Amino acid sequence: MDNPIKPIKFTEQIFDISLHPSNYLIASGLLTGHLFVHQFSNLEATSRIYRNKLYQKSCRAVSFSTDGKGVYSASKNKTWSFLDLNSQKISHTETKAHTAPINKIESLNEQIICTGDDEGCVKLWDIRQKKTAFTFSEHVDYISSFSFNENKRHLISTSGDGCMSVYDIRKSKPIAISENQDDELTCSAVMKNGSKIAIGSQSGVLGIFSYGMFSDVTDRFPGNPSSIEHMCKISQNCLITAGGDGYLRVLNLFPHSYTKVFGQHGSLPLEKIVTTFDKNYLQLLESKRKNAIGLKHGYSSDPNSDSQPDLILNTKPKFISTNKNKTIEVCESKSDNLDCGQNKIKPANKKKRKSKNSFFSDL
Repeated sequence: MDNPIKPIKFTEQIFDISLHPSNYLIASGLLTGHLFVHQFSNLEATSRIYRNKLYQKSCRAVSFSTDGKGVYSASKNKTWSFLDLNSQKISHTETKAHTAPINKIESLNEQIICTGDDEGCVKLWDIRQKKTAFTFSEHVDYISSFSFNENKRHLISTSGDGCMSVYDIRKSKPIAISENQDDELTCSAVMKNGSKIAIGSQSGVLGIFSYGMFSDVTDRFPGNPSSIEHMCKISQNCLITAGGDGYLRVLNLFPHSYTKVFGQHGSLPLEKIVTTFDKNYLQLLESKRKNAIGLKHGYSSDPNSDSQPDLILNTKPKFISTNKNKTIEVCESKSDNLDCGQNKIKPANKKKRKSKNSFFSDL
């Protein structure tokens, strides 16, 4: 992050972002229905390689295919489509894919993708045959996240209804549905080589399920003073959480402890955090804007390792933040304190927020 960075300019709100599995490419879905794909080189320069208005309504979700050949996107108008990056053309569009607006899409492998909507419906799609494989209706509120246990071929979904579901992507019935956690579940990650599932919540409590014991959590870890909006897996024992208070926190598991804070990104929630394929950079999606943070030398351990990664940061990290014109520019963190500040942590506000159904219905 020592070199100047070319700003990425948008004129409207960004709904979702996705990073390429093997290259420095980032896809962005906008409120206007546009899909953008930008290429960057170590965040030193950016260039737009694709821009098109795919939908009349908002483009709510984007996901690069696992082979990196294209981008899946989904819209409020209940449609999803696939952009072929080689031809830069839409090679498939599925209209009326759901009966409610789609707000999540994820590529699981070269043959299967999953979609989730505002009313809790989850669908698996056979890409080769271009049709629905399975439909699940266990949830009664919006789908908040998908995560995938590749070894077992299990899809994990969380929902605003407070439940987690586990599906075998080869079968038509769910493996398990958890008890209601009396909290909005916001995100999930498969940890400890597939033996644990970490679940983030609106109250800021991290829940941990032991694999095969899906009815209820086997461990809870409070400590985040605001909601856990999203999580990014760094190693088998380490997560970075994106908070509703604008903070990024490093969370170590087994034993559980928050160890570092990267700095505060304003007062707006950080809605999503993802890493580049080489684990050198984090890409952040802040409410109504998109930011990025560079890790100076990345991580010193393998992401699949059980060992604790060494996060090497600038003494005063530089962030790419957005001004009122939605231009992403370089600025320095206003905080020199990278301490996790657990002594200052207060109990999270457990007041249930307004359902995202009501929010999304206007977008």
